[in-house]
Amino acid sequence: MFNLLKLVIWLIFLFFTHASCQSIQKGLLSKSITVEIKKTDRATQYKYKRGSLNEMLVLKLEINNFTISIPRSRIRLFINLIDSNASTSIEDIHYLGSISNFPLEKKSEAYIFNLSNYLDKLTEEQALEIIEGKIYLTFVAVPFKKEDNIETFELNVSTCILDVDY
Repeated sequence: MFNLLKLVIWLIFLFFTHASCQSIQKGLLSKSITVEIKKTDRATQYKYKRGSLNEMLVLKLEINNFTISIPRSRIRLFINLIDSNASTSIEDIHYLGSISNFPLEKKSEAYIFNLSNYLDKLTEEQALEIIEGKIYLTFVAVPFKKEDNIETFELNVSTCILDVDY
């Protein structure tokens, strides 16, 4: 019941804060797309504390018109690594996570990433730099099979918000 209430509150939040995230950079052959992450007032006032269980910094994404030319592929997400590409390792400190595209086209999809866990992997200085500065999220199209070549990769990020969840 509590999770359902959180979901309803989040959907209402998305409806009223529907912030358009314009692509600021498209990578070579449109295989990567970078957007700036917007911050809520709560996120800008967030005081980072390593391992805190009281508050979580969360990244809320809503993606529309997601199209990719390879049926089995994934999108890797990198924080503040604008020049990331398909060969950038998931062991890279900027790697946040991945999303997949089944089927080929999706009209709308929502995702939530726990950024607190991500920040806990960084040094405190690196974490504070991310929290206090501008944050960019780069989407990189990567096929499951290395021999496959992604020809088309498009998505519209309609919501890309950093917020605090209690």
